Amino acid sequence: MSKVRGFLLLSFAVTRVVVNSVEEMEEQQSQQLDELLIPPLNFAVVDRGIYRSGYPNITNLPFLGKRRLKSIICLCPELYPDYILEFLGKNEITLFHLGIDGNKEPFVDIPEDVIRLALKNLLDPGNHPVLIHCNKAPHRMFGWLPSKAPALVAHGHL
Repeated sequence: MSKVRGFLLLSFAVTRVVVNSVEEMEEQQSQQLDELLIPPLNFAVVDRGIYRSGYPNITNLPFLGKRRLKSIICLCPELYPDYILEFLGKNEITLFHLGIDGNKEPFVDIPEDVIRLALKNLLDPGNHPVLIHCNKAPHRMFGWLPSKAPALVAHGHL
């Protein structure tokens, strides 16, 4: 075998190994990206078994799956897209969709029966771990808790 032909065969074999290695590396990187745990916007622990966040999207589902949620309380008026509904079904997560219209006005009241229902579901240990979320801003979601919750509890409405 000539030196040139031998070099070309060796070169081809080395190139093939490198290509396989690059393909394997890309596959590993793809798997690692799939396994990245990205929390929803404004995600935080409120208390043991209670989380809050902004609206989750498809990139947040692996993260939420790791939380082993039993329920989600959605305060948004919009319905969930199919991919989230499929995630909920697959993971046996109960959805409480309360559909509160978002607002930034301080004098716009959220109906008391909706607050009562949200608190009832939020405080029920059978629903924990639970995620409660609105679109983005946690101050909109929890602005009513300090002012309304004690009175509702004190008067036995929960």
